[in-house]
Amino acid sequence: MINLTNLSSVTMSVFRSVGTRWCFINIVVAMSIFVSLSACAPQGSNAEAAESTERIINSVATPTTAIELIKNFKIAQENHLFLRSDFFVKEKMEKIFGGKKITTHINDVNNLDATVFGFDEMIKPIESGIFKFGAVNIELKRVQKNDGNIQGEFFLRVIREGVFPNFKDVERIFGSDWVGDEDKEVSPHRIFKKPTNQFGHAKIKYTYKDNGVAGILRIEFAADSSIYQINYIETK
Repeated sequence: MINLTNLSSVTMSVFRSVGTRWCFINIVVAMSIFVSLSACAPQGSNAEAAESTERIINSVATPTTAIELIKNFKIAQENHLFLRSDFFVKEKMEKIFGGKKITTHINDVNNLDATVFGFDEMIKPIESGIFKFGAVNIELKRVQKNDGNIQGEFFLRVIREGVFPNFKDVERIFGSDWVGDEDKEVSPHRIFKKPTNQFGHAKIKYTYKDNGVAGILRIEFAADSSIYQINYIETK
């Protein structure tokens, strides 16, 4: 950072040594150098702001469709929002996921969990007589482990088949570098219908490592290859 006091001293020196004829030119040159060097200086505060939770949330649109919700989840995943305590605020979670009803539980400053539901405007709820059930819900957790590591978790469950992106959509969003996850335990109480295509009931896994954060993304599909559930865990 260039000291403005020093710059002023240089400018006055120019006045005394070369007279008023050239002073204007010298002032312009000096100020140009100052602006150029300032622009090249490290902008620490701006760099930090670019990574802030607030800025990430403000950069996305609230989803109105299931595929937009999954794309916003990917943004949250890539920016490790589930590890950040300041993400567990109702307004932020509603903005990025679109659920209208959110409950939060703060066990202490390091252990947080939340449930996001109320997606009826996005996904038609399931109706049974006088009862109405939401077709999707999300659970989030942030826990500080005994070893000092922080773990974040995202869990999404879809009850209505065929309303969420399918296997091919998942590959377009997350890539094709997945592996089969057949060793994963079968979800309890799940009723398996006969698969209607080759990816029906598939279970796949993605693994990630990024700047000290390790993540595992598991996705299960319904009989028609639409998303049945997503479980993502990251640890730092």
